[in-house]
Amino acid sequence: MLHVHERGRRVVLRNLSFAVENAEGREMAVIAHHRVDRIEIGPLAGVDPAVYEHCLATETDLALVDGHGETRGMLVAPVAGRGELHLRQAAAVLDGQACAGFARRLAEARIRNQRTQLFRLNRRRQCGEVTRALAAMGRLLRKLPRCEDVAAIRGIEGAAGAEYWPALALLADGAPQPFRRRRPATDPLNATINYLAAILERDMRAAVLAAGLHPGFGFLHATRERADPSVYDLMEPFRAPLTEGLAAYLFNARRLRPQMFAPLDDGGVRIGRDAVRAIIKGYETAVARRVNITGSKGRLAWRPMMRHQARSLARALREGGPEAFQPYLMEA
Repeated sequence: MLHVHERGRRVVLRNLSFAVENAEGREMAVIAHHRVDRIEIGPLAGVDPAVYEHCLATETDLALVDGHGETRGMLVAPVAGRGELHLRQAAAVLDGQACAGFARRLAEARIRNQRTQLFRLNRRRQCGEVTRALAAMGRLLRKLPRCEDVAAIRGIEGAAGAEYWPALALLADGAPQPFRRRRPATDPLNATINYLAAILERDMRAAVLAAGLHPGFGFLHATRERADPSVYDLMEPFRAPLTEGLAAYLFNARRLRPQMFAPLDDGGVRIGRDAVRAIIKGYETAVARRVNITGSKGRLAWRPMMRHQARSLARALREGGPEAFQPYLMEA
């Protein structure tokens, strides 16, 4: 992954490789296209037009992002048609029992991973309120098998979130108390989680497209115009380790500090240059680590794990149904 966010930096083409220049035109790095899955360009950086052509020719994604990490636009190579799989996705969404089955698997993975993340963060602190939240979330998990429709499943997930967010904030240094999840962000922890979630969203979209899935058909997230609910669905098992837990770690380890963020006149928060650098470095360091594959032997780095999960969904849609789908589960 190539992230270019510094003011005046520019991505250009050098002998069919991507190069980064500083504001004076001095070459700072050269990277062959086969070593880059995606290029992310911040609002203060630039791109030479030849780079767009080379990205398309080499199937290298390019994302333009704003100062909060949100996607402004993307350049993605055309994906071969997967009409049969898309029809199966649509049929599963329209089948109430199948839709609830897939949604239940995703919600279970989301809540289990939330609990595992809280358990890890609380291992040393032993906060009583966090222990209480873990017990409450365990009771909610036991109710999931009895939920027969997506609305009830979403209700369980929402109730688990109401326990999870205050507990997470108790384990993140400097988090506002009481903590509320906000988008747009009004505090550094929310801003960091949002930034990390935006990177995760781009990673998961790449996994969804690589698996041949249609991003517009969702189970846990409702299918609607101008949204990619399949991407949001498959992000759910990865949010706790790669956005929320990682954000808490970055503050606890002093990689991020409140002084690296500044309040805005509209009540929002600006992420400083040093904070952006720390967030991106933290994410890239985390996703390079290998984790155990759920339900089988072997280990994968996080991005291949996302593709593994997306392929699991595609296989389940083709032949196995909801019970054949294996979302990622963290290990305590």
